Amino acid sequence: MGTSTQATYYNTCPRDCYDTCSILTTVENGRAVKLRGNPKHPITQGFLCWKIQNALKFVYSPQRLQYPLKRVGKKGNDDFQRISWNEAYQEITNQFLRTRETHGTGAILPVDYFGHMGLLNKQFSQRFFNALGTSSCAPTVCSNAGRSALQHVYGGFWGIDPDEIPASKLIIHWGLNGPWSNLHGYNLVKKAVKNGSKYYVIDPMRTSGLGKHLPIKPNTDGILALGIANHLISTGLYEREHVEKHTYGFEQFVEVVNEFPVEKVSRMVELPKEDIRELAEDMYRLRPNFIHLGFGMQKHLYGGEAVRTIALLPPLVGGFRVHYSNTDRELDLSFLQGKHFANEAETTGHRKTYNMAQLGKVLETGEVKSLFVFNTNPVVNFPNQKLVKKGLVAFDSGFFLN
Repeated sequence: MGTSTQATYYNTCPRDCYDTCSILTTVENGRAVKLRGNPKHPITQGFLCWKIQNALKFVYSPQRLQYPLKRVGKKGNDDFQRISWNEAYQEITNQFLRTRETHGTGAILPVDYFGHMGLLNKQFSQRFFNALGTSSCAPTVCSNAGRSALQHVYGGFWGIDPDEIPASKLIIHWGLNGPWSNLHGYNLVKKAVKNGSKYYVIDPMRTSGLGKHLPIKPNTDGILALGIANHLISTGLYEREHVEKHTYGFEQFVEVVNEFPVEKVSRMVELPKEDIRELAEDMYRLRPNFIHLGFGMQKHLYGGEAVRTIALLPPLVGGFRVHYSNTDRELDLSFLQGKHFANEAETTGHRKTYNMAQLGKVLETGEVKSLFVFNTNPVVNFPNQKLVKKGLVAFDSGFFLN
Protein backbone atom coordinates (compact mmCIF):
# COMPACT_ATOMS: atom_id res chain seq x y z
CA MET A 1 0.00 0.00 0.00
CA GLY A 2 1.23 3.49 -0.85
CA THR A 3 1.90 6.04 1.85
CA SER A 4 -0.63 8.85 2.04
CA THR A 5 0.81 12.34 2.30
CA GLN A 6 -0.90 15.46 3.56
CA ALA A 7 0.34 19.02 3.80
CA THR A 8 -1.09 22.49 4.43
CA TYR A 9 -0.07 25.48 2.31
CA TYR A 10 -0.58 29.21 2.81
CA ASN A 11 -2.21 30.98 -0.15
CA THR A 12 -3.85 34.28 -0.95
CA CYS A 13 -7.13 34.55 -2.83
CA PRO A 14 -6.38 35.71 -6.40
CA ARG A 15 -9.91 36.75 -7.35
CA ASP A 16 -10.88 40.28 -8.41
CA CYS A 17 -11.49 41.45 -4.84
CA TYR A 18 -9.41 43.86 -2.81
CA ASP A 19 -9.76 41.90 0.42
CA THR A 20 -7.27 39.20 -0.77
CA CYS A 21 -8.20 36.72 1.96
CA SER A 22 -5.52 34.49 3.42
CA ILE A 23 -6.19 30.79 2.69
CA LEU A 24 -5.03 27.50 4.19
CA THR A 25 -5.08 24.76 1.54
CA THR A 26 -4.97 21.12 2.58
CA VAL A 27 -3.34 18.88 -0.05
CA GLU A 28 -3.51 15.09 0.04
CA ASN A 29 -1.43 13.07 -2.38
CA GLY A 30 -0.95 16.03 -4.66
CA ARG A 31 -4.64 17.01 -4.75
CA ALA A 32 -6.20 19.98 -2.95
CA VAL A 33 -9.00 18.64 -0.77
CA LYS A 34 -9.94 21.53 1.53
CA LEU A 35 -9.83 25.33 1.64
CA ARG A 36 -10.29 27.29 4.85
CA GLY A 37 -9.58 30.78 6.05
CA ASN A 38 -6.37 31.50 7.90
CA PRO A 39 -7.43 32.37 11.47
CA LYS A 40 -4.03 33.94 12.24
CA HIS A 41 -4.23 36.61 9.55
CA PRO A 42 -4.67 40.00 11.28
CA ILE A 43 -7.20 41.35 8.76
CA THR A 44 -9.08 38.46 7.14
CA GLN A 45 -9.16 36.46 10.42
CA GLY A 46 -10.21 33.09 9.02
CA PHE A 47 -12.99 34.37 6.75
CA LEU A 48 -13.61 33.02 3.24
CA CYS A 49 -16.51 34.03 1.03
CA TRP A 50 -18.79 31.35 -0.41
CA LYS A 51 -17.06 31.53 -3.81
CA ILE A 52 -13.72 30.45 -2.40
CA GLN A 53 -15.29 28.01 0.04
CA ASN A 54 -16.64 26.23 -3.04
CA ALA A 55 -13.68 26.89 -5.34
CA LEU A 56 -12.54 23.25 -5.41
CA LYS A 57 -15.86 22.27 -6.93
CA PHE A 58 -14.95 24.42 -9.93
CA VAL A 59 -11.35 23.23 -10.04
CA TYR A 60 -12.35 19.57 -10.18
CA SER A 61 -15.65 19.96 -12.00
CA PRO A 62 -16.17 17.43 -14.83
CA GLN A 63 -17.40 20.38 -16.94
CA ARG A 64 -14.10 22.22 -16.69
CA LEU A 65 -12.07 22.30 -19.90
CA GLN A 66 -8.75 20.53 -19.45
CA TYR A 67 -7.41 20.52 -23.00
CA PRO A 68 -7.58 22.67 -26.15
CA LEU A 69 -10.61 22.50 -28.44
CA LYS A 70 -10.65 23.65 -32.05
CA ARG A 71 -13.86 24.65 -33.76
CA VAL A 72 -14.31 22.51 -36.85
CA GLY A 73 -17.89 23.35 -37.75
CA LYS A 74 -19.98 26.43 -38.25
CA LYS A 75 -19.95 28.98 -35.46
CA GLY A 76 -22.77 28.38 -33.02
CA ASN A 77 -23.07 24.65 -33.75
CA ASP A 78 -20.92 23.68 -30.76
CA ASP A 79 -18.78 21.53 -33.05
CA PHE A 80 -15.29 21.26 -31.56
CA GLN A 81 -12.43 18.84 -31.89
CA ARG A 82 -9.85 18.09 -29.22
CA ILE A 83 -6.27 18.93 -30.21
CA SER A 84 -2.94 18.71 -28.39
CA TRP A 85 -1.30 21.65 -26.65
CA ASN A 86 1.46 21.71 -29.25
CA GLU A 87 -1.15 21.89 -32.01
CA ALA A 88 -2.86 24.74 -30.17
CA TYR A 89 0.41 26.65 -29.83
CA GLN A 90 1.04 26.20 -33.55
CA GLU A 91 -2.47 27.37 -34.48
CA ILE A 92 -2.02 30.56 -32.46
CA THR A 93 1.50 31.15 -33.78
CA ASN A 94 0.42 30.71 -37.38
CA GLN A 95 -2.52 33.10 -36.98
CA PHE A 96 -0.36 35.77 -35.34
CA LEU A 97 2.26 35.44 -38.08
CA ARG A 98 -0.39 35.77 -40.80
CA THR A 99 -1.82 38.85 -39.12
CA ARG A 100 1.60 40.41 -38.68
CA GLU A 101 2.50 39.86 -42.33
CA THR A 102 -0.82 41.11 -43.70
CA HIS A 103 -1.97 43.81 -41.28
CA GLY A 104 0.84 44.32 -38.74
CA THR A 105 1.11 43.36 -35.08
CA GLY A 106 -1.12 46.30 -34.17
CA ALA A 107 -4.05 44.29 -35.55
CA ILE A 108 -3.58 41.69 -32.79
CA LEU A 109 -5.61 42.40 -29.64
CA PRO A 110 -5.23 40.50 -26.34
CA VAL A 111 -8.20 40.86 -23.98
CA ASP A 112 -8.10 39.81 -20.33
CA TYR A 113 -9.63 40.87 -17.03
CA PHE A 114 -11.69 39.75 -14.01
CA GLY A 115 -10.26 36.24 -13.72
CA HIS A 116 -7.11 35.26 -11.86
CA MET A 117 -5.60 38.49 -10.52
CA GLY A 118 -2.31 37.08 -9.19
CA LEU A 119 0.76 39.07 -10.11
CA LEU A 120 2.27 36.40 -12.33
CA ASN A 121 -0.97 35.27 -13.99
CA LYS A 122 -2.40 38.75 -14.49
CA GLN A 123 0.62 40.99 -14.97
CA PHE A 124 3.46 38.83 -16.22
CA SER A 125 1.44 37.49 -19.14
CA GLN A 126 1.39 41.01 -20.63
CA ARG A 127 5.12 40.77 -21.32
CA PHE A 128 4.60 38.54 -24.33
CA PHE A 129 2.16 40.92 -26.01
CA ASN A 130 4.24 44.00 -25.20
CA ALA A 131 7.32 42.33 -26.67
CA LEU A 132 5.30 41.35 -29.74
CA GLY A 133 4.06 44.92 -30.18
CA THR A 134 0.33 44.22 -30.20
CA SER A 135 -2.51 46.60 -29.45
CA SER A 136 -3.99 46.50 -25.96
CA CYS A 137 -7.19 47.01 -23.95
CA ALA A 138 -7.35 49.59 -21.18
CA PRO A 139 -9.27 48.07 -18.20
CA THR A 140 -11.86 50.83 -18.20
CA VAL A 141 -14.61 48.53 -16.93
CA CYS A 142 -13.18 48.74 -13.42
CA SER A 143 -11.74 51.73 -11.54
CA ASN A 144 -9.73 53.67 -14.12
CA ALA A 145 -11.81 56.87 -14.16
CA GLY A 146 -11.50 57.24 -10.39
CA ARG A 147 -7.80 56.41 -10.40
CA SER A 148 -7.12 59.02 -13.08
CA ALA A 149 -9.12 61.58 -11.12
CA LEU A 150 -7.12 60.96 -7.95
CA GLN A 151 -3.86 61.24 -9.85
CA HIS A 152 -4.93 64.72 -10.93
CA VAL A 153 -5.63 65.70 -7.32
CA TYR A 154 -2.99 63.81 -5.33
CA GLY A 155 -0.38 62.89 -7.92
CA GLY A 156 -1.25 59.22 -7.35
CA PHE A 157 -4.21 57.14 -6.31
CA TRP A 158 -2.78 55.65 -3.11
CA GLY A 159 -5.01 56.64 -0.20
CA ILE A 160 -5.48 56.23 3.53
CA ASP A 161 -4.48 52.86 4.95
CA PRO A 162 -7.48 50.80 6.16
CA ASP A 163 -5.56 50.19 9.39
CA GLU A 164 -6.54 53.75 10.29
CA ILE A 165 -10.26 52.93 10.43
CA PRO A 166 -10.36 51.92 14.12
CA ALA A 167 -8.77 55.23 15.17
CA SER A 168 -11.04 57.35 12.95
CA LYS A 169 -13.76 59.31 14.70
CA LEU A 170 -15.79 59.75 11.52
CA ILE A 171 -16.10 57.10 8.81
CA ILE A 172 -17.90 57.72 5.51
CA HIS A 173 -18.69 54.98 3.03
CA TRP A 174 -19.41 56.98 -0.11
CA GLY A 175 -20.97 54.93 -2.92
CA LEU A 176 -19.70 51.77 -1.25
CA ASN A 177 -21.63 48.68 -0.21
CA GLY A 178 -19.43 47.80 2.75
CA PRO A 179 -21.06 44.54 3.92
CA TRP A 180 -20.77 43.06 0.42
CA SER A 181 -17.85 44.80 -1.27
CA ASN A 182 -15.43 45.36 1.59
CA LEU A 183 -16.13 42.72 4.22
CA HIS A 184 -12.98 43.08 6.28
CA GLY A 185 -13.00 46.86 6.12
CA TYR A 186 -16.63 46.78 7.24
CA ASN A 187 -15.68 44.66 10.23
CA LEU A 188 -13.21 47.37 11.21
CA VAL A 189 -16.00 49.94 10.82
CA LYS A 190 -18.26 47.96 13.15
CA LYS A 191 -15.53 47.89 15.78
CA ALA A 192 -14.96 51.62 15.41
CA VAL A 193 -18.70 52.37 15.74
CA LYS A 194 -18.85 50.19 18.84
CA ASN A 195 -16.06 52.33 20.29
CA GLY A 196 -17.93 55.57 19.58
CA SER A 197 -17.07 56.53 15.99
CA LYS A 198 -19.77 58.08 13.82
CA TYR A 199 -20.57 56.36 10.52
CA TYR A 200 -22.27 57.68 7.38
CA VAL A 201 -23.33 55.78 4.26
CA ILE A 202 -23.87 58.00 1.20
CA ASP A 203 -25.61 55.81 -1.34
CA PRO A 204 -28.90 55.81 -3.27
CA MET A 205 -29.57 52.38 -1.73
CA ARG A 206 -29.47 51.37 1.92
CA THR A 207 -26.68 48.82 2.23
CA SER A 208 -25.93 48.84 5.95
CA GLY A 209 -27.97 48.78 9.12
CA LEU A 210 -25.27 50.80 10.84
CA GLY A 211 -24.86 54.54 10.98
CA LYS A 212 -26.71 57.32 9.21
CA HIS A 213 -27.85 56.69 5.64
CA LEU A 214 -27.98 59.61 3.20
CA PRO A 215 -29.98 58.39 0.15
CA ILE A 216 -28.43 60.72 -2.41
CA LYS A 217 -29.92 61.13 -5.89
CA PRO A 218 -27.87 58.99 -8.29
CA ASN A 219 -25.02 60.74 -10.11
CA THR A 220 -25.01 63.84 -7.88
CA ASP A 221 -22.07 62.88 -5.64
CA GLY A 222 -19.81 65.67 -6.89
CA ILE A 223 -22.54 68.25 -6.28
CA LEU A 224 -22.93 67.06 -2.68
CA ALA A 225 -19.16 67.40 -2.18
CA LEU A 226 -19.34 70.99 -3.44
CA GLY A 227 -22.19 71.71 -1.01
CA ILE A 228 -20.16 70.29 1.88
CA ALA A 229 -17.17 72.41 0.85
CA ASN A 230 -19.40 75.48 0.59
CA HIS A 231 -20.63 75.06 4.16
CA LEU A 232 -17.15 74.41 5.55
CA ILE A 233 -15.60 77.44 3.84
CA SER A 234 -18.50 79.88 4.32
CA THR A 235 -18.68 79.14 8.05
CA GLY A 236 -14.91 79.14 8.53
CA LEU A 237 -14.88 75.47 9.53
CA TYR A 238 -11.72 74.60 7.64
CA GLU A 239 -8.00 74.51 8.39
CA ARG A 240 -6.62 77.63 6.71
CA GLU A 241 -2.99 76.97 7.61
CA HIS A 242 -3.18 73.36 6.39
CA VAL A 243 -4.79 74.44 3.12
CA GLU A 244 -2.18 77.17 2.53
CA LYS A 245 0.70 74.81 3.26
CA HIS A 246 -0.40 71.66 1.43
CA THR A 247 -2.66 72.73 -1.47
CA TYR A 248 -2.69 75.05 -4.44
CA GLY A 249 -5.54 76.54 -6.46
CA PHE A 250 -7.70 77.20 -3.39
CA GLU A 251 -8.93 80.57 -4.61
CA GLN A 252 -10.17 79.06 -7.87
CA PHE A 253 -11.82 76.23 -5.93
CA VAL A 254 -13.67 78.75 -3.75
CA GLU A 255 -15.02 80.48 -6.88
CA VAL A 256 -16.62 77.19 -7.96
CA VAL A 257 -17.82 76.30 -4.47
CA ASN A 258 -19.57 79.68 -4.08
CA GLU A 259 -21.93 78.61 -6.87
CA PHE A 260 -23.21 75.70 -4.75
CA PRO A 261 -24.79 76.92 -1.50
CA VAL A 262 -26.32 74.23 0.68
CA GLU A 263 -29.91 75.24 -0.14
CA LYS A 264 -29.29 74.80 -3.86
CA VAL A 265 -27.36 71.55 -3.39
CA SER A 266 -30.12 70.17 -1.16
CA ARG A 267 -32.60 70.44 -4.03
CA MET A 268 -30.18 68.96 -6.56
CA VAL A 269 -29.11 65.91 -4.52
CA GLU A 270 -32.53 65.45 -2.87
CA LEU A 271 -31.23 65.48 0.70
CA PRO A 272 -32.37 67.72 3.58
CA LYS A 273 -30.12 70.76 3.96
CA GLU A 274 -29.85 69.99 7.68
CA ASP A 275 -28.25 66.62 6.87
CA ILE A 276 -25.71 68.24 4.54
CA ARG A 277 -24.73 70.79 7.18
CA GLU A 278 -24.53 68.10 9.85
CA LEU A 279 -22.24 65.97 7.69
CA ALA A 280 -19.98 68.94 6.90
CA GLU A 281 -19.74 69.96 10.55
CA ASP A 282 -19.05 66.37 11.60
CA MET A 283 -16.16 66.28 9.13
CA TYR A 284 -14.63 69.27 10.89
CA ARG A 285 -15.55 68.28 14.45
CA LEU A 286 -14.86 64.52 14.36
CA ARG A 287 -11.28 64.06 13.28
CA PRO A 288 -9.49 62.12 11.95
CA ASN A 289 -11.91 61.24 9.13
CA PHE A 290 -11.88 58.17 6.92
CA ILE A 291 -13.67 58.52 3.57
CA HIS A 292 -13.87 55.30 1.55
CA LEU A 293 -15.06 55.74 -2.04
CA GLY A 294 -16.71 52.90 -3.94
CA PHE A 295 -16.23 52.31 -7.65
CA GLY A 296 -19.85 52.80 -8.67
CA MET A 297 -19.96 56.59 -8.96
CA GLN A 298 -17.02 56.78 -11.38
CA LYS A 299 -18.85 54.54 -13.83
CA HIS A 300 -21.42 57.28 -14.47
CA LEU A 301 -21.11 60.22 -16.85
CA TYR A 302 -18.57 62.65 -15.31
CA GLY A 303 -17.93 60.10 -12.57
CA GLY A 304 -14.23 60.89 -12.54
CA GLU A 305 -15.04 64.52 -11.77
CA ALA A 306 -17.19 63.39 -8.84
CA VAL A 307 -14.26 61.42 -7.39
CA ARG A 308 -11.96 64.37 -8.01
CA THR A 309 -14.30 66.75 -6.16
CA ILE A 310 -14.79 64.47 -3.14
CA ALA A 311 -11.01 64.03 -2.96
CA LEU A 312 -10.70 67.76 -2.28
CA LEU A 313 -12.63 67.54 1.01
CA PRO A 314 -10.04 65.93 3.35
CA PRO A 315 -7.47 68.77 2.96
CA LEU A 316 -10.12 71.27 4.07
CA VAL A 317 -10.35 69.64 7.50
CA GLY A 318 -6.66 68.90 8.02
CA GLY A 319 -6.46 65.56 6.22
CA PHE A 320 -4.77 64.53 3.03
CA ARG A 321 -6.49 61.72 1.13
CA VAL A 322 -9.53 59.50 0.70
CA HIS A 323 -9.35 55.71 0.41
CA TYR A 324 -10.11 54.32 -3.03
CA SER A 325 -7.87 51.68 -4.56
CA ASN A 326 -4.69 51.00 -2.63
CA THR A 327 -2.99 48.86 -5.23
CA ASP A 328 0.41 49.05 -6.89
CA ARG A 329 1.98 51.14 -4.12
CA GLU A 330 5.26 49.29 -3.81
CA LEU A 331 5.12 47.26 -7.02
CA ASP A 332 6.41 48.30 -10.40
CA LEU A 333 3.62 46.83 -12.48
CA SER A 334 5.03 48.41 -15.61
CA PHE A 335 8.13 46.27 -15.15
CA LEU A 336 6.10 43.12 -14.49
CA GLN A 337 4.03 43.80 -17.61
CA GLY A 338 7.17 44.42 -19.65
CA LYS A 339 6.05 47.83 -20.87
CA HIS A 340 9.69 48.64 -21.59
CA PHE A 341 9.52 45.87 -24.19
CA ALA A 342 6.69 47.72 -25.90
CA ASN A 343 8.99 50.68 -26.53
CA GLU A 344 11.59 48.36 -28.04
CA ALA A 345 9.17 46.18 -30.03
CA GLU A 346 9.19 46.47 -33.80
CA THR A 347 5.49 47.19 -34.01
CA THR A 348 4.04 46.97 -37.50
CA GLY A 349 0.72 48.50 -38.32
CA HIS A 350 -1.05 51.04 -36.14
CA ARG A 351 -0.81 50.06 -32.48
CA LYS A 352 -3.77 51.22 -30.38
CA THR A 353 -5.04 51.15 -26.83
CA TYR A 354 -8.74 50.31 -26.99
CA ASN A 355 -11.44 51.05 -24.46
CA MET A 356 -12.35 47.68 -22.92
CA ALA A 357 -15.85 48.91 -22.13
CA GLN A 358 -16.40 49.37 -25.88
CA LEU A 359 -15.11 46.00 -27.06
CA GLY A 360 -18.28 45.36 -29.05
CA LYS A 361 -17.80 48.56 -31.07
CA VAL A 362 -14.09 47.78 -31.49
CA LEU A 363 -14.88 44.42 -33.08
CA GLU A 364 -17.37 46.09 -35.41
CA THR A 365 -14.71 48.37 -36.88
CA GLY A 366 -12.78 45.49 -38.42
CA GLU A 367 -9.46 46.95 -37.24
CA VAL A 368 -8.71 43.87 -35.12
CA LYS A 369 -7.76 40.82 -37.15
CA SER A 370 -6.60 38.44 -34.39
CA LEU A 371 -8.28 38.34 -30.98
CA PHE A 372 -6.73 36.54 -28.02
CA VAL A 373 -9.09 36.31 -25.03
CA PHE A 374 -7.82 34.88 -21.76
CA ASN A 375 -8.62 35.15 -18.07
CA THR A 376 -12.06 36.59 -18.78
CA ASN A 377 -15.45 36.01 -20.42
CA PRO A 378 -16.28 39.23 -22.28
CA VAL A 379 -19.87 38.16 -23.02
CA VAL A 380 -20.56 37.99 -19.29
CA ASN A 381 -18.14 40.54 -17.83
CA PHE A 382 -18.22 43.48 -20.25
CA PRO A 383 -20.97 46.06 -20.82
CA ASN A 384 -23.15 46.16 -23.97
CA GLN A 385 -23.26 42.37 -23.96
CA LYS A 386 -25.45 42.07 -27.06
CA LEU A 387 -22.97 44.13 -29.06
CA VAL A 388 -20.02 42.14 -27.68
CA LYS A 389 -21.73 38.88 -28.60
CA LYS A 390 -22.57 40.19 -32.06
CA GLY A 391 -18.94 41.17 -32.59
CA LEU A 392 -17.65 37.79 -31.43
CA VAL A 393 -20.09 35.91 -33.65
CA ALA A 394 -18.89 37.85 -36.70
CA PHE A 395 -15.24 37.48 -35.72
CA ASP A 396 -13.46 34.46 -37.12
CA SER A 397 -9.81 34.68 -35.98
CA GLY A 398 -10.08 34.40 -32.22
CA PHE A 399 -8.55 32.31 -29.45
CA PHE A 400 -10.12 31.89 -26.04
CA LEU A 401 -8.16 30.68 -23.01
CA ASN A 402 -10.12 30.14 -19.77
